[in-house]
Amino acid sequence: MIRPAAAKVPSKLTVALRSGLAALGIAATLPLAACGPSALELKTAADAAAETAAKLQAAVAEAAKLKADAAHLAAAAELERTATAKLEADAATAAAAMAAKLQATAAEVAQLKTAAADAAKADAAAKLKCKPNTGMKPIPAGTFTMGSSNEDADEKPAHSVEVAAFCMDATEVTMKAYTACVRTGLCQPAHTDAVAPGESAAVVAALSKSCNQKSMGREAHPVNCVDWNQATAYCKAQGQRLPTEEEWEYAARGTDGRTYPWGNDEPDSQLCWNRFGERKPNSTCTVGSFSQGNSPFGLADMAGNVWEWTSSGYSANYTVERDTAARVIRGGGWGDGGPSSVRSASAYEPALRSVSLGFRCAGSLFP
Repeated sequence: MIRPAAAKVPSKLTVALRSGLAALGIAATLPLAACGPSALELKTAADAAAETAAKLQAAVAEAAKLKADAAHLAAAAELERTATAKLEADAATAAAAMAAKLQATAAEVAQLKTAAADAAKADAAAKLKCKPNTGMKPIPAGTFTMGSSNEDADEKPAHSVEVAAFCMDATEVTMKAYTACVRTGLCQPAHTDAVAPGESAAVVAALSKSCNQKSMGREAHPVNCVDWNQATAYCKAQGQRLPTEEEWEYAARGTDGRTYPWGNDEPDSQLCWNRFGERKPNSTCTVGSFSQGNSPFGLADMAGNVWEWTSSGYSANYTVERDTAARVIRGGGWGDGGPSSVRSASAYEPALRSVSLGFRCAGSLFP
């Protein structure tokens, strides 16, 4: 009978070595010899374990170093981001401050230029003179935008006009001044009736009650109920003339593009008018009574009181030739109630006359 071979039992040293390798995560490759490993095998295994342990320790150290380096890099990147954000914020703040400073400087320069230009204009205007004792004011030369592109057809298109220096009556011609001319024989008396084509006799009679020639105590009111020829004759007798429409609008509005003589505020208490039918004045007002409505050149009643004759013929708009069969009147009158009527142009035939129509004269500068 053949007996089975006895099983090989690993030695205690082999078991211990294999346990140590297992703890290091190394698969044991040592044979389980019943008689135990040889010295060479033990040395080889020990050397392999030591080498593996050293590699593991080096790998752990390298991993720790990489982790530390990564942390340092992340911290450095965060510092860079923070620094960059601060630099960008500081740069934006500095740029905004510089822009604001430049804007303020530009505004200051613009104000200084405007002030200098105004001072130059004022100085030039101060040197201009009109004939003494005529009640005229000097109007310096200038360029302005005449008309409007948003209003009535006969005000279109808005266009630039250059006007030479001239003189203009500070107020509308008064009843006192006109009566004095009549006494010289150079002027015809103002009419005591209005001419209103298409109106009934009763309406004309009612309107005619407001002709200042019929009323006492109106010496300081503007003369009305005079036709274009009478106005022209009066100005000629004074050595003057009627203003052109261009001169009239320039004297009323100046160079800053204002809508009304006093500025851009809607008409209210700056002038003698009917204001939407609320005030219902029954006649003209004393000239110069509304100083708050004066024009940039100090002219009174360039809106309201009476419309004013000009020397210019009328045209449907500023692109067509003017027709002297009708003459332009400007400024609006005491009976008008809407804002557009005190800033727009209209026209009358030279022979017509109205209780709301008068004039003022213009002329050359005094040497």
